Amino acid sequence: METSNLATLLEVEFALTFRDTKAWVDFVQQQKPSRTRNRYLILLFCLACLVLTLLPILVAIFKNQSISRLRLILPALPLLGLLIWLCEDSLVAVFLRYFRDKRRYEKRRLTVTQEGLQVTVGSKSPVIPWSKIEAIALTDRHAFFRLGGKGHIILPAHAFADEADFHTFVSRARQYWQKVTNRHSQPSSFQISEDDDSSPKGGSPC
Repeated sequence: METSNLATLLEVEFALTFRDTKAWVDFVQQQKPSRTRNRYLILLFCLACLVLTLLPILVAIFKNQSISRLRLILPALPLLGLLIWLCEDSLVAVFLRYFRDKRRYEKRRLTVTQEGLQVTVGSKSPVIPWSKIEAIALTDRHAFFRLGGKGHIILPAHAFADEADFHTFVSRARQYWQKVTNRHSQPSSFQISEDDDSSPKGGSPC
């Protein structure tokens, strides 16, 4: 009976949601402080441009002066920049990507074996060897398996009946991974290259 319970804890079936994909994007961004800093610099630049283009319009309105069409159009440029800034890597962007990669949100089964992590989606059931997994990171609601290149596997905690089962699954996966690779990753982080693509497209079975 104990073996049966253990087998159950080492296999889970679930479907990813938009928020799971967004969680991966946010996690990657947290590992890239320089990119985060640059994003806020862009935000400040757009806000400054918006103020500079709106100020003459407000002054003209206050003085009851005529306003040229060009002056009215200019604030649209920084507003467009702000819109792009808000949508980049947001839940909206993840939702739009759904139509390019519907397979990502199909129901799948994840199984921990001694050989590796088996990912079953539809009729395909590849086993990813532990040696091909570069790192395993754990957050409050997700576990992320970092593969070679730009690949990754997202495991949400909501796939399990309770939090204990979630941690048992991840702990056993980490034990196998460490035994094969002799590597240790921090529970909530791993090194991500500044050149890596944080968008949830391609390169990953999950």
